[in-house]
Amino acid sequence: MNRVQTACYCLLASAFIIGALVLVQSNRLIDTRAHAEMLVNKGFVTMVSTQSFQQDAELVYVLESKSEVLMVYTLDPNRRIIELLPGGALHLGRAFEMAIGNQPAAPAGGYQKRAR
Repeated sequence: MNRVQTACYCLLASAFIIGALVLVQSNRLIDTRAHAEMLVNKGFVTMVSTQSFQQDAELVYVLESKSEVLMVYTLDPNRRIIELLPGGALHLGRAFEMAIGNQPAAPAGGYQKRAR
């Protein structure tokens, strides 16, 4: 093996090493974080909290899958207040039925189970 071949192999090996380093470091440029602050799934209830447009408040989405109701609450940790948003409860079954044109949707009136 002469000097030119040795230099080519060293150059090729260093190119692979630099390529691997670039690939590993490029993961820092990709945002892989979830944008929800917190997700809790227990039984038939799923809760997700996200930052509100108001700086001090958070929105808490509660999906109760057994009765197909989605509720949206505002959470203000500074004042320790949790409130259901006006119109913040939506019966998802009715909303999807309205979307396909079967019947008009209405806000959830409680946890009554529909007859099927």
